[in-house]
Amino acid sequence: MYRYCLLLCLITLLNGSLAAQDKYILAGDRLMERSAFLEALEKYQISYIYNEDYTSSQRIASVYFALQRFEEAANWQKKLLNFPQSVDDDHFQLAKTLVSLNKYDEALAQINQYLLKQPSDPKGKKLLYLITFIKNGDINPIRGRDRAVDYCVELKATNDPENIGPDVKLEWYFDDGTVAIGPVAKHCFKTPGKHSVKLSSIDKTYETIIRQDTVLPIFLLEDVNFDIEGIAWVDAAVKFDARTLAYKKNILGVVWQTGDGNISFDEVFTHKYLIKGNYSVTLTVIAQDNGNIYPGGSIVRSWNVIER
Repeated sequence: MYRYCLLLCLITLLNGSLAAQDKYILAGDRLMERSAFLEALEKYQISYIYNEDYTSSQRIASVYFALQRFEEAANWQKKLLNFPQSVDDDHFQLAKTLVSLNKYDEALAQINQYLLKQPSDPKGKKLLYLITFIKNGDINPIRGRDRAVDYCVELKATNDPENIGPDVKLEWYFDDGTVAIGPVAKHCFKTPGKHSVKLSSIDKTYETIIRQDTVLPIFLLEDVNFDIEGIAWVDAAVKFDARTLAYKKNILGVVWQTGDGNISFDEVFTHKYLIKGNYSVTLTVIAQDNGNIYPGGSIVRSWNVIER
């Protein structure tokens, strides 16, 4: 009889604890809907004290990310990977947060670790390419005009130009007749479409002059555009939409920069600005052709956020 009473008490206590936890989760969710982030964070943290579970941890991580406290968000996102309920998106969200912290190597390691378990996942492979592209400094956010596209590219012969010796000469030949010299070449084409660039390397380090020619195909989109939907208020949900690009050929993916430190790799996503100001929203389309990856077009638009 004593054992039965003890078991019943334990079950009752456990059920009461779970009920209290659900109450705090629900309260936090309601506060999040009103963008009361700090109040919601407090509720989720109390829920986590009751039971160190996946749901509470996921909610806490999402609040820190919304507050742009990326270091704390990453720490909680790492905890999520230790739960049996962890899903694929937890890996991607952690990698995204690490990119916001400029921790590119750690982000790439995270995606590579995921691909060891899911080697054929196309989203994981795409993220690997896009993060590598950002790490190499191939995205320049200060480019383009409002609702207009430029056809400018920056080409690198190597990711470490300073290691090229003085006896190596690099020449870039563009299909419009212009020539550039050096390990890095910046060029603006006048038209979109497919272009050809020849890189000639002349090495005079030894007695014999070694010349190598490499032809690089470049494909530039004729149109890069996106829509911003929502009210330009602080804490208001804003929808960024570039779905029209999904039907274009040669596109590997997109990189959004919302101007407040947030980065997204999705064609469509929702974001909230926490501080008023004029933000430059940049969409860079990453193109691919014959194994080469480069910016296919970039556009910058302004989004002025005001107080309610």
